[in-house]
Amino acid sequence: MKERYLITAIGGDIGSSVARCMWQAYGEGDLVGCDITPYVAGYDYVNGFFLAPPYKEGLRYIEAIYAECIKRDITCIMPMTEGEIRLFDSHRERFHDAGIKLMINDHHILATSFSKYKTAKMVRGLGLPSPRTWYPGEVMDGLDFPVVIKSDTGCGSRSVKIAYDPPSLESSLQQTEDGIIQEYIGTEDEEYTAGVFSDGTDILSIAFKRSLGFGGMSVRVERVMDPRIQEICERVAGHLQLRGAINIQMRKQDGDYYVFEINPRISSTVGFRYQLGFKDVEWWLDLLDGKREKIKYVDERTPMVGIRVLGERIFKEGIGQDIDLANTWIEKEGFDRKGGSY
Repeated sequence: MKERYLITAIGGDIGSSVARCMWQAYGEGDLVGCDITPYVAGYDYVNGFFLAPPYKEGLRYIEAIYAECIKRDITCIMPMTEGEIRLFDSHRERFHDAGIKLMINDHHILATSFSKYKTAKMVRGLGLPSPRTWYPGEVMDGLDFPVVIKSDTGCGSRSVKIAYDPPSLESSLQQTEDGIIQEYIGTEDEEYTAGVFSDGTDILSIAFKRSLGFGGMSVRVERVMDPRIQEICERVAGHLQLRGAINIQMRKQDGDYYVFEINPRISSTVGFRYQLGFKDVEWWLDLLDGKREKIKYVDERTPMVGIRVLGERIFKEGIGQDIDLANTWIEKEGFDRKGGSY
């Protein structure tokens, strides 16, 4: 059976980057995308497109995706956001029974990585640096201000707060759902991200020093070749028994790298990695397909700087403006390929 892939949330930075990488590797004929709006950045890299309900609608989202997958002969779903990954994790069996593969990590990896508290405890248990982390109410030995307050299971940087004294700590916790407290490590100028892939045998990684912008995206990256980062990646991936891809986020302090978050998914630097030959999306799909060939990756270890480039896409005549996004799915074939009317 011919493989046909669904990429979710192709209006986001990760989804559109993955769609572009897939388009270069496979061509658009086997790619379908979905999002909650028709105005999406990844539109030009897929052959089919439909609107989906927001993932926050839970079962309704799953029912809609499942129906479209059956209709379109989708063989593999590539969820791009953490909220979607959580839902698919809860409905693995349904898609498995339909012969539809899910490009998501094993449940035990998700259960640990989706909790920043559990992640910090795991990393420190491996003897690696990670910020001291507490739940509210725990005895916070050695607490020094400032400290970071963030959602334990939430994603994104918008809910992150800095507290400089006990009153601001209490106020920040009251404003943060599912809040935890973390030791403040390093500075924004010393933030690093590493893409890690393992097929269960080989563990490969590539790291960047990054600058954030555009709502938390990596807008500037600089290749970092430090054996210490490679060691951290290998120990974490080995402990997790990784068979897929993760992203490890770190800050540097006192000459070492402190792991403060693990994202159990493809990350926003995927486009930079792809251009350097680190094709973790393709490798993960090959792994799901049962291919056992050794990964062909030659790390040229070339110093580089990458920047995220902004672009424009026009949708003429207000395509889809009268569509009820909550109740209707549209066929991309209803659009003119060059931006005409629906």
